[in-house]
Amino acid sequence: MGQQLLNPPTVEGWHTGREWIDSSFLVERINFASEMLGDIEAPRVKIMIDRISNNRSQISMTELLNSCLYELGCIDLKGPSREILFEELEAKDIVDVDSDEFSSLVAQVLRLIAASREYQFA
Repeated sequence: MGQQLLNPPTVEGWHTGREWIDSSFLVERINFASEMLGDIEAPRVKIMIDRISNNRSQISMTELLNSCLYELGCIDLKGPSREILFEELEAKDIVDVDSDEFSSLVAQVLRLIAASREYQFA
């Protein structure tokens, strides 16, 4: 994000919160998070997928979303963001955990959460 480790721009340090996030940094943050969370072969993403699917044969989309939000640090996704996310997914109400598409669906949910306002400003 343009911040050199142990080399802040002033003695105050780096800006925090919303004041340092402009549109280009926001896009860069979203792209980075999306790339990392979308890699279903990455060890930590696999661990999240395994925890979400643990001891289940099926999961509802609401449960899937809540599990993904928990895995990403208990993010509180507001109603409008939830609605947009569900519209974007166009998935069934109940998902088969053992299906070939499950890992990709979890990665897609994680990526959409990472692109949300609530995640970026958490």
